[in-house]
Amino acid sequence: MFVCGVLALQLVFSLGRRFEPSKAWLLLWAVTATVLYACHFVYFRHITQLLPLTDSAYVLCNMTVYPEFLVYLYVLTDERKPGMRLRLAALAYLSLALLGSGAVTALYAMMPVDDRQLFISHYLYQADRSLLTGLPLAQAYVHDACKAVFVVGVLATVVIGGKRLKRYNLLVDQLYADTEDRSLRGMTTLLVWFLVTAALSLLANALGRQWFVQEAIQGLSWLSLTSVVFSVMLCGIGLMGLQRQFSIADIAVDNAPVEPLDSRNDSLQIVAADFVALMDGQQLYLQPDLRLDTVVKMMNTNRTYLSQALSLQMGVTFTEYVNRRRIAHACRLMAQQPALRRLDVATACGYSSLVTFWRNYKKYAGEGADLTKF
Repeated sequence: MFVCGVLALQLVFSLGRRFEPSKAWLLLWAVTATVLYACHFVYFRHITQLLPLTDSAYVLCNMTVYPEFLVYLYVLTDERKPGMRLRLAALAYLSLALLGSGAVTALYAMMPVDDRQLFISHYLYQADRSLLTGLPLAQAYVHDACKAVFVVGVLATVVIGGKRLKRYNLLVDQLYADTEDRSLRGMTTLLVWFLVTAALSLLANALGRQWFVQEAIQGLSWLSLTSVVFSVMLCGIGLMGLQRQFSIADIAVDNAPVEPLDSRNDSLQIVAADFVALMDGQQLYLQPDLRLDTVVKMMNTNRTYLSQALSLQMGVTFTEYVNRRRIAHACRLMAQQPALRRLDVATACGYSSLVTFWRNYKKYAGEGADLTKF
């Protein structure tokens, strides 16, 4: 709860300095997560007089917290407007979440005090519905249905979010030589942890909060362990979101709309050969922050055609080709001038930082790497 609250405040300050749609969605996610864990606090502290209120909020937040993170990923990585099917699916999911939360609120309001206490003590804390009838039993069925909706939201977030990140990183590799501050590979790694957390969420959802209550009574600490795991995950997401300064919106600004294919209608093989000749003749790969659009204009073609030529004829992206050429050049420099400082080597090869140089060096000049053709 406190982790999410601090994250929400930091996002508010960040948005105050510069508004970004992706961070606005991350803020909504952080606020929802804060409310969700506040509801957990009330539940595990057995503050039963507040449960009718917090349980309704918990049901809504639990169903929407993962899809809100998915929207954040979508805004961060995709410049296209959501398609009709995706919008209809999102609308249907939101309708189910609101309907479920509304039903929980209405049933609590209609229950007599005794029925309300019966539901709380038997279903919420013991997962026992044997004594439930009428409104309390209906409330139990609504809670079960909301758990099913939660599962759908988690699975959709993991599957669709992973595809969005993969598509975005491929686009960055096709457009920029220096991807250090542009790619979301750290976010991709985080999504793997997010998958682990999602699996834990599904497990906790299947077990029910009642299981953690019973384990706590028996002196076990599964609740504490789960809280630590989720807190670490939330911190990682928050720090990644706060530090992120580049998104799909910046790519749209950096790169002009694709022009029509040039009138020469060259084959992809010729385009690839012209690209290599240009790189060899002017050593463009040594230019810091080289962009595909710069090369495209020099070749009088367009970036879609050139990207296809690199992919189909050479089996590489623009980023991979440039970095292989840079590392091959670095190897020659270090062989010719062993005393040359590595920072000077990195700078001479077009890298803005030694960290980026070493990462690419290990990747392309490691054991078994073939740089002879570069």
